[in-house]
Amino acid sequence: MPQPARDRTNATSTGSAAGTGRRSGRHSRHSSADIVLDALAGAAAGVAAVWVMDRIDWFNFRRGLDNRRTRQQTRQARPGGMDPAQVLAAETADQAGLVLTRRQRDTAGLIVHYGLGMVPGALYGTLRGRVAYLDAGRGSLFGLGLFLIKDEGMNAALGLSGRPQDYPWTAHARGLVAHLAYGLVTDVLCRAVSGPSGIHDARSPAGKGFASGQPKAKPSFVRYRDDVEEVEPDEQETFDRIIEAMAGGGRITRERYGRSVRTSHAKAHGILKGELRVLENLPPELRQGLFAELRTYPVVVRLSHVPGEFLDDRRVSTPRGMSLKIVGVEGEMLPGHEGEVTQDWVLDTGKVFIAPTAKVFLAQITATEMAMPLPEGVKQAVSASSRAANAALNAVGLDSANLDFYGHPFNHPLAEAYYSQCPYRYGDYIAKLRVRPAMPRLHELRQAGFTPADEDGLRTAVVEYFRDNPAEYEVGIQLCTNLERMPVENANAEWPEDESPYLPVARLILPPQEAFDAARRALDEDLLFCPSHSLSAHRPLGSIMRARLKAYEVRGNARRKENGRSAKEPRSIEEISI
Repeated sequence: MPQPARDRTNATSTGSAAGTGRRSGRHSRHSSADIVLDALAGAAAGVAAVWVMDRIDWFNFRRGLDNRRTRQQTRQARPGGMDPAQVLAAETADQAGLVLTRRQRDTAGLIVHYGLGMVPGALYGTLRGRVAYLDAGRGSLFGLGLFLIKDEGMNAALGLSGRPQDYPWTAHARGLVAHLAYGLVTDVLCRAVSGPSGIHDARSPAGKGFASGQPKAKPSFVRYRDDVEEVEPDEQETFDRIIEAMAGGGRITRERYGRSVRTSHAKAHGILKGELRVLENLPPELRQGLFAELRTYPVVVRLSHVPGEFLDDRRVSTPRGMSLKIVGVEGEMLPGHEGEVTQDWVLDTGKVFIAPTAKVFLAQITATEMAMPLPEGVKQAVSASSRAANAALNAVGLDSANLDFYGHPFNHPLAEAYYSQCPYRYGDYIAKLRVRPAMPRLHELRQAGFTPADEDGLRTAVVEYFRDNPAEYEVGIQLCTNLERMPVENANAEWPEDESPYLPVARLILPPQEAFDAARRALDEDLLFCPSHSLSAHRPLGSIMRARLKAYEVRGNARRKENGRSAKEPRSIEEISI
């Protein structure tokens, strides 16, 4: 019998979430034979992905999100009590003049369900590597597109499901998570069959001297050049639209909270003072920018969560952020910040950004801002469902940046690693940055597990820890060795650490202190952590970071002005009175 939860989340049909941008190295892959092979691989992957999404959706329907009331509401919303695949099977039988028993209808619905799962899988296999950024998020962006186009639109329009508003929010949450998983599994299986970018992929490691058993040569690090970035002619318009969308979300939260809050990383868990100690005896390729000399810099660290609203830590778990403001740096600053002495880095628990380019991010942030007025119970349902789905994928070695964005695991915020996600100029080179725990006490926090104690449970945990304990982190740099495998313009691409591991360049030392008292709460209103506060030697790279350079400054200054706060960057650590 078909899974009862398939009312909205399954019976996958064709759709596309293709992103924008450009890729190279595809010219040998457009023969008809390659296209057929890629389509067949995608169709097979789609069938397997339907089986996985069924298991995830079944769990959420029976033992996860839903209760007796929401399950009953879901059944009542379905046409004739049938899920979309059963409806389509029944209508096809009617048109053929056949009368199906209930068992025959269920069997036919299951066949239709898996058959329709082949269609978007074949489409994905065909277009992956030929349509830029279709595989963003390892296919989860494709799954998101299927959910929005098919689940939230086509099914109701074709009469295969009830109206979206007739279903409980748990059904929408389950549908979102199930389709993200569908896209991810489809992508993983396509990669396993067709290689990283498809059949006869000229850029696969085997074709580049990285075949199994071959010794790897000493990496040659890519030198920074002004032309490593590809600037789209209309990207300033995209940036303006991103700022407009962020401003819309800001108006909602300003009305909700009575003041302007950050449009991302709104809720602080701690404001900390410490030191950044550059390591000695660094090799030349790591002695770049502010790491060029053996120095100790004062630093202010802000811990936060990613959303631009104050959510209950017990109910909604999202990625976490760590922002660094290093004070007293010397050298040429980015335009507009001449004479300043601060270097900011905004980090996140995810290794990659959820979107490859600013244009794709514009579509995502528009949907996010539209969801901001929804009740927190809805966000709790999406978060819980996403955590469960990603945990199931993690168990078999898979991961989804989009699922993590909607539902991050309940980890202690001090026990996490934080990443720049996007590349930066690193003096003569190009790199990403990571900050990770570097003392046993912090590793123990990760192993012990974590449950938020209250609505502000992440802050409570940070404050309690720093009353008696120090924290020490390793600052690491991952240098780019190949612009195709480690692209600058695709912020969703994970740079392979087996080719270029993160190498330590500094230690972040945070002594015991009061992590969030009244003085720090007031300081939090004044501080602006912005990618444009940067040495030219560490200029952010890629369209996502070019958007951040503009958006963070515009929205941050607007927030401080609306709240009547100072917009001055500190000249010394003594000006930061905590």
